[in-house]
Amino acid sequence: MKVLRPENTSPGSRSLGQNDSGNLMRKTRVLLLWILVCMVGVSGCQTSDFGKPKHDSQYSNSNDPGSGIGAVIVFGAVVIGGVFWAIGSTVGMSRDSDVPAEPRERVLSPHAFAELSAAAKRGDALAQNNFGVCHYIGQAVVQDRQLAVVWYQLSADQGFTPAQANLARCYATGEGVRRDEADAYAYASLAGLKQPGMSELVAGLSPSAIVAGKVRGAELAAALSARRTAKQAKDAVR
Repeated sequence: MKVLRPENTSPGSRSLGQNDSGNLMRKTRVLLLWILVCMVGVSGCQTSDFGKPKHDSQYSNSNDPGSGIGAVIVFGAVVIGGVFWAIGSTVGMSRDSDVPAEPRERVLSPHAFAELSAAAKRGDALAQNNFGVCHYIGQAVVQDRQLAVVWYQLSADQGFTPAQANLARCYATGEGVRRDEADAYAYASLAGLKQPGMSELVAGLSPSAIVAGKVRGAELAAALSARRTAKQAKDAVR
């Protein structure tokens, strides 16, 4: 079973990716092609009038500036409209990029989800973390970030590092739980500050939160050690 990770849980933290850049380039090419077509059309309007040549005496008026001004107005309107369209598309992609990235394992079959749920309820730390991620992003279940934190906590209490990192992010952002920078540092330190995103997370915390977080982290580490010792003693009796 692979570890599911919300790659970026902080809103607005994902940069414009390759797919977004490709979409922007395609939209830009379409815009340029549209402008080129309009320029050709405007040139055609200056040389003919509904298919009748300008040199036709019935239509010719070489001194009439109206056609030239009209062509400029039409061309300007098309360009301005295209620019606003391109800006709107870019802003839309930027807003889309604010959505947290999802794991590659986006689709779970009903059978796979049932197995994951059963393993999580049996107490498997990896399954509990992955089940929490499913609830966090709304994968195969209704999105519920408070419930995601519950499953992260169950997994983190067993010392599962990815779950501890996920809890740190939740406490730092206040997603699914009351925001608490001290707890964010505590779980980040348990997970290991070399874990992906942890050093950046800690850099955004206040100095007082870091001091309190170190105390809280020591308490969590001691409690985790006690649980491990108790579990080992219980297993030895068996």
